[in-house]
Amino acid sequence: MVNNKKIMSIYYEGQTGPDITIKTQDIVRGLGVKTTLTGYTYICDAVVLAIEDHNRCSALTSQIYSVISERYHVTPKSVERSIRTAIEKAWQRDEDKIRDFFSDSDEGPIDKKPTNGEFISWLALSISRRLSVEMA
Repeated sequence: MVNNKKIMSIYYEGQTGPDITIKTQDIVRGLGVKTTLTGYTYICDAVVLAIEDHNRCSALTSQIYSVISERYHVTPKSVERSIRTAIEKAWQRDEDKIRDFFSDSDEGPIDKKPTNGEFISWLALSISRRLSVEMA
């Protein structure tokens, strides 16, 4: 079983003020997404965009993939595929770690690999909630 607090706190002890980008990167790495994958960067960007406005999760292609594709001069389809590949590889590497991390999601325990939208949405909600607790 994964210690979610450990994933969240490895890099932040003693820091003041949340840095959403760094926290997101650390958590995504903690979930087993390798930084060498292009999808790692896209997932981190997508999660930060979703934290800024969670309504973006309901329109991934137009509200998230297109923003990221413009930023990196690639197509939205390329962004989607890279994110999907990164999630698949992390799931294959250690699906239990991902299951445990998302076990407290509003959707309940997950029984299969999350879709891009589920992964981004759940991660954004999880980080937002944890930041709220840290700031309280």
